[in-house]
Amino acid sequence: MTRDAGTQPRDELEGLDGLHEECGVFGVWAPGRDVARITYFALRALQHRGQESAGIAVGDGRTVLVRKDLGLVTQVFSDDDLSAMPGKVACGHVRYGTAGARGWESAQPHLSTINDVIIALAHNGTLVNFDALRRELIEMGIPFRSNTDSEVAA
Repeated sequence: MTRDAGTQPRDELEGLDGLHEECGVFGVWAPGRDVARITYFALRALQHRGQESAGIAVGDGRTVLVRKDLGLVTQVFSDDDLSAMPGKVACGHVRYGTAGARGWESAQPHLSTINDVIIALAHNGTLVNFDALRRELIEMGIPFRSNTDSEVAA
């Protein structure tokens, strides 16, 4: 049985509790191809690695679009969402949270702008000096939306 994207009941998340391992991360550079859709299918293949949230960032050389939310890949992205994300490069992430709070703010990819350069980061792992780095960056005036180590890396 197949369902349209975004129509899976939220209670199906509970059935996947035993399947997650660590975050799933994917990246692609493919000018002229539908990188958002390629990333979507890659994340579906990586869904067993995290069911907390899913996100895709797509860059076209001028700007970066990010779509992310809580839930499974098929719940987060519709066909219209993917069609509205043209670009040459993309990264995607399915989250199995090990550090930081759970919630929308912790969903990845994280987006940062430094000196007019936009960076999208999807990360798996743990920064061992996360607290010290975060404090130092806050003292430098850099704002944070979450308390995840991935946002510090971005």
